[in-house]
Amino acid sequence: MQSREIWSGVTYALAASMIQEGLMDMGFETASGVYETVWSGKGLGYAFQTPEGWNTDDQYRSLSYMRPRLYGLCNGHYRSQHPRREQTGLR
Repeated sequence: MQSREIWSGVTYALAASMIQEGLMDMGFETASGVYETVWSGKGLGYAFQTPEGWNTDDQYRSLSYMRPRLYGLCNGHYRSQHPRREQTGLR
């Protein structure tokens, strides 16, 4: 079962590592996959109940998992590298 799952926390950790190593586009593209699934209107609608993992049949396990909060690492590192965008309010 686990080999067929998407793990949100691991995906965000990988994206944060990519961003930290200067692979900005690849890192944000990786993180956007989880974002689109969890938060967007086109996704699965998990929002503030991000699961640990889900599969291609939209089955999930462990809602409200904490590791997906690694998104903050991506965002924090990006903002530290691009202070002008933060000051202007651009995202």
